[in-house]
Amino acid sequence: MENCSVVFECGVAEGNDFSFLNDEESERVQKAIRTEALQVLDIVCAVRYYRASKEKKVPLKFDYYMVRFRFDEYRIIQVFHERGPGYLSPKDIINFLVAELNASSQKPILRISAFQTSQSA
Repeated sequence: MENCSVVFECGVAEGNDFSFLNDEESERVQKAIRTEALQVLDIVCAVRYYRASKEKKVPLKFDYYMVRFRFDEYRIIQVFHERGPGYLSPKDIINFLVAELNASSQKPILRISAFQTSQSA
């Protein structure tokens, strides 16, 4: 889409709730990961699209994805597109999240090749 910007907002599941990631929440999650091996990591990803106008950004419809990283013997990444126009593919979402997770560490945390991928609508 021309003259558009994309904003990602991600959150992590904790029980039945999601907490959007800010610096404090990110540090809390990283500390938990360092102290205990995860079996499952659920991430909600809101992808917001804006069209540039002369005076302001005009919001378009947003996409909402749920991504589940399973670290058990199956090692699966599942992507669920919850609602929205689906401008980005599930593969785009996985690549973005893996790149962001790896960027926060001195060495790669995740390698996509180690996982199977599954997509659901």
